[in-house]
Amino acid sequence: MDDETFESLGQYHYKVMETLDGPGRMRFINHVFDEWVEAQELGFPKREQQQYSELLTDLVKDFGH
Repeated sequence: MDDETFESLGQYHYKVMETLDGPGRMRFINHVFDEWVEAQELGFPKREQQQYSELLTDLVKDFGH
């Protein structure tokens, strides 16, 4: 995933998070976590694994978990 696509994906995730209530945000963050785990288990390129990790970190930092 190139940087532009990753940035668009991050913006999309933030827009979705802003529309959710607390429990919805928790479920959404758990879903992103599951995607990150899957990326690792399926051997995605390290760059993509890092992008999911950064997205997850930012979501937890900004919206809590």
